[in-house]
Amino acid sequence: MYRKSRHADDLPEIGLYFEGRLNPENCGVKLAARLLRHELEADSAKHFKSSERGEVALNVRMAMGVLLVKEFPGVSDRAVVDAVSENPYLQYFLGFKRFQTEPPFNASLMTNFRKRLSAKVVNRFNEKVIELARRNTHPEVVPPPDDGGKPDFDTSSSEPKNAGTILRDATCAPSNIKYPTDLNLVNDARELTENIIDQLRKQQVNPLPHPRTKPQICRKRYLEIIKRSKYGVVKRSSALRFLLNAVRRNLKLQLQSDSIGGGTVEQIRTIRMVHDQQREMPDQKTRRVEHRIVSLHQPHVRPIVRGKAGHETEFGAKLTARLEDGYTRNRDYDFDSRPDPLETSGCKDYGIQHRNVL
Repeated sequence: MYRKSRHADDLPEIGLYFEGRLNPENCGVKLAARLLRHELEADSAKHFKSSERGEVALNVRMAMGVLLVKEFPGVSDRAVVDAVSENPYLQYFLGFKRFQTEPPFNASLMTNFRKRLSAKVVNRFNEKVIELARRNTHPEVVPPPDDGGKPDFDTSSSEPKNAGTILRDATCAPSNIKYPTDLNLVNDARELTENIIDQLRKQQVNPLPHPRTKPQICRKRYLEIIKRSKYGVVKRSSALRFLLNAVRRNLKLQLQSDSIGGGTVEQIRTIRMVHDQQREMPDQKTRRVEHRIVSLHQPHVRPIVRGKAGHETEFGAKLTARLEDGYTRNRDYDFDSRPDPLETSGCKDYGIQHRNVL
């Protein structure tokens, strides 16, 4: 027998079995108890004025918590905001007192959270979490008193005590950028210079005649190469030189304007560096250049050679993770395309810093 449901057009309602009482074994409830938000309050408060004026900023528990929630499933900022508005456990983890269906904040605000919580602040927070975890795991071990950062062993001894093994690994945190090629990068620089010229002309009261940037011709030369499945080196080099000449011509036109803002100045500086690098490689007959820019909108990103199958080169921050007694620490984090940072000379200093000797 099939029984037809009633009141199909009513407001969406459903009975909640927990009636406001969350499961204490849920991972969100357990993490909320371990989130040492008080340790981050001082670092987060430095970014705001102490006056009573202005809108009240979101607390550091929500800022740090939402960044942690984002990394668990590895989703986008918008997906995190949607998940928070649907999950009561996530709202409890972020410090909400009552469940709400409206998004707590705009997804673009997460960028400000990342700026407020720098790498140094997060590393200090990580050390506090490790200290708390060790205290709960081994309550009989009493932490030594603060002695000004001096190690609790004799560093001058020729035979230091072996305190265990540290596992180290260098990896890359890929950035969300388009895979760069020389032709695409120079063409993006050309289009950006043309947009800047158009914006500067709109700011003029009596704009001069539009300069000869030749956007249609440049676009045609670019598509002639990029739409081909295979193209020779000669045609590619010819199109690249043509686009580089267009970028240089546009840069000369922009320098004649005095109404250029700070953000536009940085864009022009990045475009000029891209132009010089792309000029230098064919002139020097090489494919390598120092501090190579691979993204106009993220000029700090550098190519990192991984040498792995399917990922010969990645683009993003290079970091070194160290595993000690089951706890992970990040030692190095930067965007410099240096060689593998797994040097053995820094291991002893690392052990001294964390009261262990290798």
